[in-house]
Amino acid sequence: MCRWCGYSVPWQGAAVRLVIPVSVMVLTAVLFGVFAVPPLATGFTLAELQRVALENRRVLAEQGHQMRYHEAREAEQRGTFHPRLDLVYRGSDRSAADYYYAVAPSHSVGAAIDWNLYRGGADRAERAARERELAAAGIARHGTAQELQLAVALALVDVWQRDQALMVAAQDLERREREYADARTRYRVGVIRRDELLALEVAARQARLALNSVRAAREQALNILERETGLTPITVDGLDFSGLEQPAALPAPEECCRRLAEHSSVLRLSAAEDAALNRARAAAAERLPRADLGLGWERIEDSWLPGRGDEDEEDLQVMLELRWNLYQGGQVKNRERQQEEQARAAAARRDETVEHLRLLLDNLLLDREVAAENLEVARRNVVQAAESLRIGRLSYGEGISTVAELMQQLTLHAGAEYDVVRARCDLRRAELRLRGLLEDFPPPPALPDTAPPAMKRRLPGRVKE
Repeated sequence: MCRWCGYSVPWQGAAVRLVIPVSVMVLTAVLFGVFAVPPLATGFTLAELQRVALENRRVLAEQGHQMRYHEAREAEQRGTFHPRLDLVYRGSDRSAADYYYAVAPSHSVGAAIDWNLYRGGADRAERAARERELAAAGIARHGTAQELQLAVALALVDVWQRDQALMVAAQDLERREREYADARTRYRVGVIRRDELLALEVAARQARLALNSVRAAREQALNILERETGLTPITVDGLDFSGLEQPAALPAPEECCRRLAEHSSVLRLSAAEDAALNRARAAAAERLPRADLGLGWERIEDSWLPGRGDEDEEDLQVMLELRWNLYQGGQVKNRERQQEEQARAAAARRDETVEHLRLLLDNLLLDREVAAENLEVARRNVVQAAESLRIGRLSYGEGISTVAELMQQLTLHAGAEYDVVRARCDLRRAELRLRGLLEDFPPPPALPDTAPPAMKRRLPGRVKE
């Protein structure tokens, strides 16, 4: 009786007894193939490392606080459009009586409202300047986020290159040790000389030294990646290099030139120029008249405490003040000139920055083109070097070539593999630098809507021992 289906099965031989278990195994394999869960990522991808860096690096938090600072300055300037309300208390005492007042303490309480009606547009110009400074702070934060992500990407490429170089060094060491072991057998039977055996031994040891150097370089690259991301510890097994193996899609050169005009450094200098021009307008507004409206109420009593005196009176005042400055010794003109020069300096820096960005774009496009050509040449070279090594080994085995020729072919083959690794990583670096120049990485996370709590003031005190 079959325990799976309930039918009787004639058990005739070992082959028949294996039919049902084998069918169950096949069915299980099919089910697992259909309902298998896709494998998870083996480690941190480039995008994940960049996101972690944006969350961990304090330089981005510092620029976020700078944005909060400029937000507070802009909100402060908006307050100049509102009236000012004050509660006033005055106390006085006289040492001698006169015709109007006796020798008695007196005090007054009151309220005052002051409202600036017109200042020639200075308040609006200053507000516009602070708005542009706030925009410049946001642009600077965006640019810093792009620089951080580019640094993380380049650090990951360095780790990737060192890891591939380590595999090449390990393969080169394995080949040289295998040739040295074969040479020892040849030396025992008298096929090669002792100096040739020693040469192969030295070459194997040098390959081990190179392997140790590459391994140390990979650890150093990992340390740099930890610093750039703020994530520790990072191991090679915890990284996913799959995103670096495919070439990045980049815009056409015309689109690259258009994006340079919107680079964060250019926009930041444009905002600085606008802020300086608005402050120049605010300085020039001091040549225009100023109008202020004041409203005050005051109650005077002849005692220090309210309600304890014998005499009291109340006063209500409404005041309109017009003031027009005619001369300040050239101060207004010089303040206006200062801001105009600041605007010209920002415009000059912006034009210089645009030219510098165009130069960087041309050089990076050239680097990318040369790296792509070098990669093609290196791939052809490694195929030819492998074939040369194969023929050299056959010739060496037949006694046609010498040990020196075999060592040269081993060195050429390892060098060709290193060239492929270097050219591939140089191409990825050029592409990533182009993305960084075009600010093609994700923007930084937005600041929270609520401001952080107020900081507690630290009063100076004695340090505890």
